Amino acid sequence: MKIARLLVFPLILLWLLAAQVSQAQNALLGTITDSPRQTLESLYTLSDRLDQRLESYQDTRSGRDYAAIIVLLDQLAHLFDLSDLPPALRAQAGAETVADTLDLLALRPALDLSQLPDVDAIPETGDYLYRIDGTPLRLQRISEGTRRGEVLFDSHSVSVLNRLGELDQRIDTTDELDGAQWSERLDQITGPLVPLWLTSAETVFGGKRILDTPAWKGAIAFGVLASVILVLILWHRLLIVVRRRGHLTQIWIRLLGPLAVIAASLWLSWYLVLELHLAGRLALIVQTVNVFVLHVACAWIAWIVIRGLFDRAATGLNRREDSIDVNMLRLIGQIVAAIVAAAIFASGAHALGLPVLSILAGFGIGGLAIALAIRPTFENLIGGFILYIDRPIRVGDFCAFGDQSGTVERIGVRSTQVRALDRTLISIPNAQFADMELINWAACDMMQIHTVLGLRYETNMETLRFVLAEIRKMMHAHPRIDNETIRVRFAGFGAHSLDIDLRVYAQTREWNDFYAIREDMLFRVGEIVERSGSAFAFPSQTLYMAPDDGLDEGRVGQAQQSVQAWRDKRKLPFPRFASGELQKVEGTLFYPPRGSPDFLADEEDMAAGTETLSTDTESAPKKPD
Repeated sequence: MKIARLLVFPLILLWLLAAQVSQAQNALLGTITDSPRQTLESLYTLSDRLDQRLESYQDTRSGRDYAAIIVLLDQLAHLFDLSDLPPALRAQAGAETVADTLDLLALRPALDLSQLPDVDAIPETGDYLYRIDGTPLRLQRISEGTRRGEVLFDSHSVSVLNRLGELDQRIDTTDELDGAQWSERLDQITGPLVPLWLTSAETVFGGKRILDTPAWKGAIAFGVLASVILVLILWHRLLIVVRRRGHLTQIWIRLLGPLAVIAASLWLSWYLVLELHLAGRLALIVQTVNVFVLHVACAWIAWIVIRGLFDRAATGLNRREDSIDVNMLRLIGQIVAAIVAAAIFASGAHALGLPVLSILAGFGIGGLAIALAIRPTFENLIGGFILYIDRPIRVGDFCAFGDQSGTVERIGVRSTQVRALDRTLISIPNAQFADMELINWAACDMMQIHTVLGLRYETNMETLRFVLAEIRKMMHAHPRIDNETIRVRFAGFGAHSLDIDLRVYAQTREWNDFYAIREDMLFRVGEIVERSGSAFAFPSQTLYMAPDDGLDEGRVGQAQQSVQAWRDKRKLPFPRFASGELQKVEGTLFYPPRGSPDFLADEEDMAAGTETLSTDTESAPKKPD
């Protein structure tokens, strides 16, 4: 039965709040505040209704009469300009301002409302201010906002009334009035759900007050607050037990904590403010703490939900926990959750009247100094984003950077960890790693085999041609060599060898497989060289002990006669050929040479299937006509 009541209390709270708002809005439609006379008429009319409801409630203690009292207090508070007060505290401060105003007006003779200015007696435009004689109260026309044009008690009057209210707490002015003060009558009132026997505690405390509130109400408030805190502690311990047993998912267990805090805060707000009807500074403290706790709990929920959603998205990627995708999604989730939580805190600060814009400006100036101090951390964070967006590497890729190489094991928010070939773990800051020249071996589609073979100089050209042809034939026949990328060419005359440049691509992406293919290919190349009768060259010096036959005198003489003939005909090609000589020899050689299967083939046939510098054929340079 007790649990049922606890569950019904929040529903009653919501019903009361909805009823109050609806009735207040409907009643305010009939409240006229276009002139000082109309505003004072509304004040007296509503105060008479409030007095009647208070007298009726003392006899009936019905929920209907109590809800009407709350609505009438809210209507009376709307006759005051409370814009200088924090939004979250306007309702409570407004009710106290109303009581102080009625007490102040009761100390002076009744106002003759017919003598007050009406709509036709005040200017239609411009600022307007009217002071009530014998009081510090002023009525001012609102010049901006949703209540523009209404004549209300101005913010200066509200601040003066608050000071007078504090003074009345220390000076007993009841004797000067015919009955009890309005502030005293409202202080003693409680909601219908507060048992009457609790109100008898007033005699125990002898009329003492705590923070402008009757001491007996303060004692009840502290007792209720202690009970709620105890219940929250027990609830927290119960959640720990449930989490260990695994009856609920992790995110639901984490949400039940802040949800319980919100429920407790709403219940306390309803019970202490509406039912127990706290007043004065104690009520303001309760409201302030309540608003703070509510916004903290909402920010807590936003943090849990947003991070949970991003964690769910990261888990759905089916990637390793230390992959950059998972880490980056979780980092983005933390940033988004922090921004939303900060926005909720800013909303709460605004509701409590804190200068949010000034605080943000102060954070901006201080944030610049902090940013300069933690600049390396920001650089690494941005470097992590760059690695995530560009994706030059991923976890598990083998890469080379600088003079190091290894397998990427983790890409974190601040640094990247690489397992080197010697099995040491290298940690590189993301900012530095993103600026490096990265070679990602895992991104290659094939792996290159490149080497230079050196044959002995005793090898004649025909034998060299045999070796080249056999190696090319072997490459094309190999099942793991890409035929379109085979390049085996006589590269030049080295210092001690005839150099053959060999470059092919193995059709694999695995290191062990690559080394096996390269090993097999080199074995076959060695067999071809051995079969040709040639041999590999190595740095050496050969001393020939034989008579020197000298140069071929016949061929030397023919060469000298040719040069002399060029001189006689003025065709010596130094420093350049004579005009027309190059045109005679241009294109007179055959390539490919005679005997080749490509002899007399055109350029298109020769270019088919060969490697190009660009896959874009349109961007390739064209041969001039």
